[in-house]
Amino acid sequence: MSLSIHLVLVLSIELFRHAKPNQERLESMKTVEIEIDPKDPSTFPKGSIDYKMVDATTEADIDRHIAEDLEEERQEMARFIRQLRGRMNLSRREFARRLRISPNTVRHWEEGKRFPSGTACSLLRVLDKEPDTVLRVLA
Repeated sequence: MSLSIHLVLVLSIELFRHAKPNQERLESMKTVEIEIDPKDPSTFPKGSIDYKMVDATTEADIDRHIAEDLEEERQEMARFIRQLRGRMNLSRREFARRLRISPNTVRHWEEGKRFPSGTACSLLRVLDKEPDTVLRVLA
């Protein structure tokens, strides 16, 4: 059995969030072909762990990495919202009015200060694909 493994955790996270994977990340991924027998664990690839690095990792390190990841995610969403609003050729105030949300909420999203809720993210994704339909329904 031959498996193609894409060695990139970010892709899994982006697919889980139902976001479009960043094309640059997709192009930089490596593909590794391996042969395994699902019934024989000895054929599974061997991983390695740097135990010294694991032992040296502090809770503060973990918290810092989480914060960096969340900041990157907020900035990607902010860019998406600015681009979406730009494609629709709407001012921030008009965009907010049509979506029935506060202009301050849109500003916070676009500046990366806040992240839209799950429901708001879903609405923004649908708005990206079907702007006329969404705006007609919300009118």
